[in-house]
Amino acid sequence: LQPDTPRASTTQGFRHFAERLADDGAKGRMRPESFADHYSQARMFFRSQSEIEQAQMASAQVFELSKVETERVRVAVVAQLLNVDEHLAQRVADGLGLPELPAAFPAAAPVQDLPLSPALRIIDRMRPTL
Repeated sequence: LQPDTPRASTTQGFRHFAERLADDGAKGRMRPESFADHYSQARMFFRSQSEIEQAQMASAQVFELSKVETERVRVAVVAQLLNVDEHLAQRVADGLGLPELPAAFPAAAPVQDLPLSPALRIIDRMRPTL
């Protein structure tokens, strides 16, 4: 967690060996550009939930993050949550007692507003048991 400790380098980190193939192509691990979108599906999932389910997720985040002793980690998670949903991030920040919201963590790809999916709501699929 210290800023001056060893860590992976984005410019000099692990690189795949670009093996030459018989058909004059290069072998490599390629990912589509959409792989860099880390937030759109999380946003769609969270926003598809009912208010009760959203409140439970926010409360769970507050509970888990309240166990983290390093405030910088708490703030970093809230900065990530801002890319998912601003209300979620605000609820978590309030629950943790943060004085203000941090700046949103820079997203590698633009966050999309995907269509909501009612199929993701657990509460709508409950069977009456009583």
